[in-house]
Amino acid sequence: MKKTVLVVALMFVFSSAAFAADDIVLLPGWKQSKEQLAVLGNRINGEVIMVENKLPLWTAVEELKEELGKMRKTGKVVLVGFSWGGLVARQFAETYPERVTAIVVIGSPNGGYWFAPSTPFRVKGERSRHIPLFVIAGEKSEKKWWLKEVNDGVVDLESVFSFDSPPMRKGLILNLSHHELWRSKVVADQIKDWLAETAVVAAAR
Repeated sequence: MKKTVLVVALMFVFSSAAFAADDIVLLPGWKQSKEQLAVLGNRINGEVIMVENKLPLWTAVEELKEELGKMRKTGKVVLVGFSWGGLVARQFAETYPERVTAIVVIGSPNGGYWFAPSTPFRVKGERSRHIPLFVIAGEKSEKKWWLKEVNDGVVDLESVFSFDSPPMRKGLILNLSHHELWRSKVVADQIKDWLAETAVVAAAR
């Protein structure tokens, strides 16, 4: 009994120490407001940073780096990106892998859509393959002509899970639509569980 309590206590300490409030950064989706994503941010003790929605992705990456500097976040961060924000998170990790502890992407396309070039949406992940990657996607939507069979109303599941590398650490598909994902307490709880697990593994090394 004492051993079990000790293990649980250590998990709490590790997860709290490794992922303090100012270590978790949330990146909004296309035209999403800071206040909207703050719903999720408050649940996982994270802070929302706004970056401009534009291509190529490296411009948003450099803007994120600048914003982190202004906020004196000079160490490693956990990046949680919703939709467009997930693309920025993965490209930032590919560009500055030494700055990222873990990546969580929510309803975020990676392989593009059938009617659009995949290049702007695909991140190869060659330099960030060692960084834990967690993926959450929704599948609650009717069939739409611009998406493949299973989708969340904005992106299709094939585009969300089409990773070349790094290998996805864990994934979760929920019966939620695109904009229900960031509102969901289930999503927030799953992120906290994944990050706590990652923190314990990191502390044990």
